[in-house]
Amino acid sequence: MKNIIVCFYGLVLPKDIERDIRTTVWDGLFYALDKYASLRKMEVWQIFLTNESTINISNIKTLNVTKLIFIPKKIWNVHLFLFPHVKKIAVLQINTFPKPWLELPLVIISKILRIKVIDIMHNVYINNLSNKLGFLGKLAEIYYTNFYLKLVDCELVYTEYAKSSIKKYVRKELHVLPLGVTNDFLEFSNQTSDKNSEQLIVAYVGVIDPLKKVEDITKAIASINERNRITLWIIGPVRDQEYFKQLKDELRRGKVNYKFLGFIKHRDLPEVYKKIHLVINMCPVEAFPRTFLEAMACGTPVIGNKNAYGPRTLIINEWNGYLVNDVDSLSYIIRELLDKPEKLQRISRNCRAFVKSLYSSERTFEHLKVILDRLLFKTQ
Repeated sequence: MKNIIVCFYGLVLPKDIERDIRTTVWDGLFYALDKYASLRKMEVWQIFLTNESTINISNIKTLNVTKLIFIPKKIWNVHLFLFPHVKKIAVLQINTFPKPWLELPLVIISKILRIKVIDIMHNVYINNLSNKLGFLGKLAEIYYTNFYLKLVDCELVYTEYAKSSIKKYVRKELHVLPLGVTNDFLEFSNQTSDKNSEQLIVAYVGVIDPLKKVEDITKAIASINERNRITLWIIGPVRDQEYFKQLKDELRRGKVNYKFLGFIKHRDLPEVYKKIHLVINMCPVEAFPRTFLEAMACGTPVIGNKNAYGPRTLIINEWNGYLVNDVDSLSYIIRELLDKPEKLQRISRNCRAFVKSLYSSERTFEHLKVILDRLLFKTQ
């Protein structure tokens, strides 16, 4: 009987994130897969690559039938681990795009063995690979559009924009999956807020990397006369040390009050969001900012880049957050909220309602159940 759903993440996680993910449900997809597998008397294997030399298998207490499996990072170790179980694998879910040297062998083997393949595309790279990588990028575009996307049985994306961008390349199933937040964030939203009314605390939450344009937040705050009433919290692991050094220099030059909190365990984030007035991410290519949903679930409004399709999907301008074009428009919104804090209170209520209605983990499960039943049992 085929009763295993394998989810393969083709990356080595930073050590602090790897430790955290061993004990914490990170998003609604973990919950949804576990609930589906429990319902259908199956189990879920979440497979990650690791720098460790041995295979480590563990469980998360809040999940019923999910195993976390960390395998030494050479791809053939994954093949060797899965081979004895191939007759029991019903679904292979790929989360590696765009890494053909990892995903392609797994997909081809799965097709030969009649294992259903689901690919999750977190970001749409297809249309600009040649611009970024030249000739190799062009080859990658040809590979994905004419080969890979036609091989998979089901493609999942998180936004309608992503769906429309790849629709013409996908031969079989293509669905938008609402990636919900975990229940602890929504449960936390019922608790009393602990925000300081005198000081406006704005935060960037994510990896510290040039792509994320954290310096735009710095410039916006530095241009405000009453910046002494604003504190910027920078939360997340540092991916680029040189960029982080430049960022700190700019913060000092702009006389911006800031606090670097580094990586915070996922289960501790609700307590942090409780103290923050605004979460800001100015990345121009942000595909689906999960931290926005987590912040909104806790009643914290968000500001995103209008040019990025992820924020455009999640933010209803001036209702549950703000969409801005550049540093000047960001500065204007921060000044306005500094002068009119009552706006934040109204938007905060809308944030909770938005996430509960559209991005709960239960909603992720409802969508995923339909998708997997169609794939495995041919239901309509």
